[in-house]
Amino acid sequence: MNKQKLLYLILSISLLLIGLGLGITTYLLQMNKVIESKAGLYSLYIGSSIIIVVGFFFLYAYFQVKKEETHKIGVRQLCIMGFQSALTIILYFFIKFKLPMFPPWLDFQVSEVPALITTFMYGPISGTIILFVRFICKLPGTHTAGVGELGDLIISLVFVVTAGVIYKKKPTFKMALIGLSIAMVLGTTTACLLNRYWLLSSHMRMQGLTVDQVVKALSYIPFINKENFMLVYVFIGVLPFNVLRYLVVIIITLLLFKRVYILFDRFTKKNHIEQIKE
Repeated sequence: MNKQKLLYLILSISLLLIGLGLGITTYLLQMNKVIESKAGLYSLYIGSSIIIVVGFFFLYAYFQVKKEETHKIGVRQLCIMGFQSALTIILYFFIKFKLPMFPPWLDFQVSEVPALITTFMYGPISGTIILFVRFICKLPGTHTAGVGELGDLIISLVFVVTAGVIYKKKPTFKMALIGLSIAMVLGTTTACLLNRYWLLSSHMRMQGLTVDQVVKALSYIPFINKENFMLVYVFIGVLPFNVLRYLVVIIITLLLFKRVYILFDRFTKKNHIEQIKE
């Protein structure tokens, strides 16, 4: 390992640990009501996110330092990642809507598509960076002191990274389909577990919502009551909602991936296009 790679590795691990530690500490302080100021919580969450993103950039650079051309290729890749990050943010803020058959606080959006395409192009770390950029841009407008955004980040990471890791083993259409299918199952499972044991209860506590208010919001489900509302919310709301959303994300990704890759061909390795055709 040369000195440059060693430096990148040390910096990435250090920054990721510091950022993660700051984020976890902030969350614990928030849960124990040590810090109740939203401005203070936003600042700490944004600070930890920025540190983590920079750590991922150094980790990305570590894996790219292999030959003399790497620096040039890395700069081009970072430009494309920046474009995809901007597209992800636009999709999240402007292309989203609610579906009448699902809980009113669930937004139907497909902002993972650019992160997925970039992951297939450059690997899971690039998609992870894009999702963290989206997370940071979402924090200033949070209504849950960052908890909802953090849960959304975790779910998206499970989905995107799983698909990317599987596809990277053999970059063909078949492996992309397999990776996306497994990612949908794991992403949906993660969403159900987080909502069951963390997200909904945290949202209720922060917004001062009672069980009766939540049941009223879910009153379109005829058999819901105060005793079963949590399980009903997860299995009738979260589960089918995420399956439907991920199916749409997968279809859009499969339709656009090859076209986007060809569009960016001047910035990428041309021999990979042949692999996509298999």
